[in-house]
This record gives sequence, structure tokens and C-alpha cells, in this order.
Amino acid sequence: MAVPVAHPSVSELEERFIACGDVRTARQTQAIWLLAKGHSFAEAAAATAFSESWVCISIEADPCNKTIIKV
Repeated sequence: MAVPVAHPSVSELEERFIACGDVRTARQTQAIWLLAKGHSFAEAAAATAFSESWVCISIEADPCNKTIIKV
């Protein structure tokens, strides 16, 4: 049975992005934050210099982030 998980709010994601100490994690957090704000995968990819497919794969790899995106 699936267990509900609390997800960070858009403002919490923004705070994590700003406070992040390493570049890689900051870009990953930024991609998730942009998606949570309603940006497309293409926009998140362009802003983070990742490929659009990488953004899709990284979200799929983390089940906690799937509910952030309105598919």
C-alpha cells in the first residue's frame, strides 16, 4: 500500500535552491522548482543547461517528485 509523502512547497524548493552549496544539486533542485512553478520540461532544461530528457529522467528517478508535475 502506498504511503502519502509530504512534498516541499514551491517556496521551500526555492529556499533549497538558493541555499544549496554545490552546483550539481543546485541545478537539480532548480529544475524541480521550475517544474513545480508550472514551467515546461523544455524551459527547465534551458534554464539549467540540462537536456530535456535528463530533466524527465531525473524526475522519474525520484518518486517523491512525480506529484509535483501536473501530467
